[in-house]
Amino acid sequence: TLASLAKAGILLNNYYVMPVCTPTRSAIHTGRHPIHTGMQGGALLGQQRLGLPLGVVTLPEQLKKVGYSCYATGKWVKDSLSSCLPHPQARAVLTVPPCCIVSQHLGFFQRGMLPTRRGYDRFFGFLTGKEDYFSHVDAEGYQVINGTTYHDTTTGPYVGLDLYDDEVPARNYSGVYNTELFTEKAVGMLHEHHATHPPAAPFFLYLAYNAVHSANYEHPLQAPPHYVQPFLNTIQCDGLAGTLLQRCEDRRVFAGMLSAVDQGVRNLTLALGAIGWLESTLLVVTTDK
Repeated sequence: TLASLAKAGILLNNYYVMPVCTPTRSAIHTGRHPIHTGMQGGALLGQQRLGLPLGVVTLPEQLKKVGYSCYATGKWVKDSLSSCLPHPQARAVLTVPPCCIVSQHLGFFQRGMLPTRRGYDRFFGFLTGKEDYFSHVDAEGYQVINGTTYHDTTTGPYVGLDLYDDEVPARNYSGVYNTELFTEKAVGMLHEHHATHPPAAPFFLYLAYNAVHSANYEHPLQAPPHYVQPFLNTIQCDGLAGTLLQRCEDRRVFAGMLSAVDQGVRNLTLALGAIGWLESTLLVVTTDK
């Protein structure tokens, strides 16, 4: 699906983002280089009392001024489809799949920094930079070296559920793969908008997948078997052993993680088509690093 969208759309050959998530996400949400918002450093950690300054106007806040409804699902650390024009009938979806490091923090140590306080009407997702894809637990301050787990007291350890429906903890999704979960919630937001707004009411949807970012240190690559199985033959591991075998098997899981993103974008475009919005929606696919 992603390849088809790129072939039928516009592929940006000179397009730059920051090397890590927080600066890139702040730029996407403000239109300003992160050096001007204090977000130019590394990714924000869960215990840091930092965030995008409250005086800085965000993209959804600007869009709401011209009549948009704004929705976000996935990661809130500022990392896959979006952008829109201030036209009364324009619609936009921004999808930001991160590329394997830490992702989308814009800060959340004050309630005023939560997504629903920065311009979004609805939010479903997590606030830190990573989480387990199935349990939705974030573990910071841990590192695994040669099978041994070490605690970094400068950054943790902190462990806990990180999944929210607006501002309320979402406790009933353990075992649900988050790439599929965020797609389901994004599609649900589209249908909710369609059912509760006039036909020409514009919307902005920020779909920030966790994939293919690593999960927690113990199990950084995670995908359901049905996404990994198609790569058992195309990624050959026969004859390998030890570290080489592990790396080969990791490639299969990584490919499965990316395949889940591709399927999610397909489901989103199918939903837009079913409602009749696909041709009037601007889809932007980007990364945060």
